Order: sequence, then C-alpha cells, then structure tokens
Amino acid sequence: MQPSRNLVLLGALIGLIPIVLGIVALATPKWIQILTTNFSLLICGTTNICLESPHSDTTNGLEIAGVVAIAVGVILSVIFGMSSKNRWIHLLPQIFLISGSILILIGFLLEHLAMITMHYYHKFAIIGFIVGLCAIILGIIALTTSTWISINHDQSLHPIIYDLFRQCNKNETNKCTNIDNFRIPQYFEIIGYIILVIGLFVGVLCTALVNQRSIHFIPPIILIIGIIMIFLGFIFYIKDVVESNNTLIITKLHFGSSMILMISTCIIGCFLAAYFSFTAGYIHRHILATVNIY
Repeated sequence: MQPSRNLVLLGALIGLIPIVLGIVALATPKWIQILTTNFSLLICGTTNICLESPHSDTTNGLEIAGVVAIAVGVILSVIFGMSSKNRWIHLLPQIFLISGSILILIGFLLEHLAMITMHYYHKFAIIGFIVGLCAIILGIIALTTSTWISINHDQSLHPIIYDLFRQCNKNETNKCTNIDNFRIPQYFEIIGYIILVIGLFVGVLCTALVNQRSIHFIPPIILIIGIIMIFLGFIFYIKDVVESNNTLIITKLHFGSSMILMISTCIIGCFLAAYFSFTAGYIHRHILATVNIY
C-alpha cells in the first residue's frame, strides 16, 4: 500500500475519535451543572432535576451541525485522499473540519453565556476568537495554495515555482513533481499550524470559563510552540529549496503569496499569545485585588 494511502487511513481512524466523542456528548444529559440542576442539550437523565437549556434550539443546531460537519469532513478526506490529486478538491474537507470545530465552539460559548451574566472576560474570549478566525482562514489558504517560493535562474527565462509539496516548472511543459526532501518542512508547517489552532481554542475556553492562574498561561505557551514550529518549517523549507538548486545560479528568490499568508498567520499567532497573556494577567489582577469577577 502506498504511503499516502496509509496516511489517509490513519487520518480516518483518528477522525473517528471526535465523531464518537461528539455523538456521546450530544446523547448525555450533563452539559452544565448549576448547584443541583443539570442543563442538557438534547436528552435529560431521570435521576436528577434536569432542565432544557436557554437558547436550546440555537445551541442544538450549532452543536449538531458541528458534529455533522466534522463527520462529513472526515468522510470526504478519505474519499478524496484515495481518489483525487486535485489540490482544490482537497481543500473542501478541511473547510468542513474547521467549520465544524468553529460551530461547536460557538455553540458551547452560547450555552455557557446563556446561564450567566456576560462579563468583560467573556468579551475578551470573543475578541480572541474573532482574531483567531483570521489566523485559521489564512493558514488553510496558505497550506492549500501553490505559490510559496519562486526562483529565477541562469538556465531558463521561466521561473521554478514551489509549493509546500511540489516543484512546478513554468515552461512549455508546465510539469509538476513531488519532492520528498520537503517532508521535514511539511511536518513542521502542518503540525505547527494545528498546534496554533489548538492554542486558540484552549485560549478562548480558558479565558471565558477558567479562573486558575496556572491554566490561563497554558494557551500562550501552546501558541508560542506552534509559532516556533512554523518558523522552523520556513527555515528548513528555504534551505531545502536552495539546496535542491545547487547546480543552478539563482538570480532571484521571491516569497510567494502562500508563504506571505503563512507568515501573516504566525504574526496573528504572536498577537494572540500576547493577547491571552494580557487577559490572564488582567483577570488575575482583579482576583488578587479581592474583586470577585467570577
């Protein structure tokens, strides 16, 4: 079996985890507990007092749509991974997966905020989430588009275009070939981006729901790790591009739009790391001042 198909099957197995967890979460009654009252999303248990949560129709729709979107994304990833090499088609499952995660997070925040009075730390979480969406969108576009670096050299008037996975010669043949040497930059870029997205979600949830100082400083650390991995990927990527053309005299090397978008993602990630650090310090300054903000 080809390595790419092994990765697709591995992704399918991993994708089953959030689908199963989502179904179990939707089918269990304890979503939020206030004193002795459980608020459920869909199903109430019979042993405790159980109430339907406020805004349940909206929350139900968002949570169910999120789980379904993730399931559709996993299925499409397997189908397209096995049958298609079109890069733009492969973008569709990623849109479903990211959209599903965003819908679930929005539904979760609405469910929580409906139970309590909105305070400024909830607004901090919403602002961080909105800014983080920009990083998510830019990162997806960067990883799935094809202009990372272009080089001009002395042996042809046509540039060589590199994306994260392939080399394309912009000449009469317009031929593109996969490059195995780019595997290390690929791992750093993709894993770094995933860690950055995880850091965003953890930061939003910690800012809105958690009042422990030690936990509040976890999201900036996660974000910084993701940013460092992405920048290490840049370094290895540029190094591999230059080394793969060591027999040519490179006259110009241009950063393409895809790399600029990924750099922008890193910049937003740096802002988010600073932002969540600020919100953690700001919230705990009030706690230390004996102001009960929770």
